[in-house]
Amino acid sequence: MFFLFGISSILLIIKFCDGIKDAMSKAIRHDSIMDIGTKLFLYYTKVDTNISELYAFYYDNNVFFRHSVNYMQISYNTIISNIYNYKIEPVDVNWLNIVMTFCCNNDSPRKIVPKIIENYEVVYNHKNKEITDMVFHRKMLYFNHPDDTPASSTNPMIMYLMKYHDKYLCKHDCHGIYQQWCSEMNIVSNPFFEIEYVDKANDITHSIDLPRSFFVENNELLSIAFLKRWFEYTYTDNTFVFNDDYVVNITDDSFETISLTKNEYILIGSAGYSIQKIK
Repeated sequence: MFFLFGISSILLIIKFCDGIKDAMSKAIRHDSIMDIGTKLFLYYTKVDTNISELYAFYYDNNVFFRHSVNYMQISYNTIISNIYNYKIEPVDVNWLNIVMTFCCNNDSPRKIVPKIIENYEVVYNHKNKEITDMVFHRKMLYFNHPDDTPASSTNPMIMYLMKYHDKYLCKHDCHGIYQQWCSEMNIVSNPFFEIEYVDKANDITHSIDLPRSFFVENNELLSIAFLKRWFEYTYTDNTFVFNDDYVVNITDDSFETISLTKNEYILIGSAGYSIQKIK
């Protein structure tokens, strides 16, 4: 009897040890898998960074490569914009866009809606940044007219939009865009938690998600010209028609709610924003 008890005890100990062995083996295999996964992720990150840097180098320094990439991107953008019926910005790194908004009849004398006329001027991105900046500066000198447009008479129906590398500069008067060009172009934090355009007449709501590149100190955003252009370049339902009888509801990063009408816009500051009224 004691003999049988001894054998059963030995078998139990062996089984217990085997259990510990299996658990340790699984833990080792798990650590190995985790280690392999970490190494693969780090390798992927390194390769992705190297490819991005190599692409940026050839795009900036090889004219043939840059034109080839641009033409492919333009072709793709043209197809997509025709399919979904919205505009696409130029693929070039630097450009100036002048937007004029006006009201006209939309197939009905009772339906008057805003439309826009745009003019683009592209600035070639030379591999020497100083040359690019010099060309841009010469073009911007045409807008250096400080006495032409007093700040009190800002026209929200006209907008000057500049894309300079990864930043958008936005003003409603020509001297303002010149001053923005001459500024430090400091990127600031997004002070808004949520932005919604509300068509009061038709009870239609659209969310507006502005990229970080728009949040440059002293930029003027969300005017009627800004909004009209925004929806021209954003995919919306085919039935959507921009209406100037709107309100823009904004929830800021302090969870305070404000509303803008077509006679107001937002001025981005170094540490927040302010509402500007058109006089």
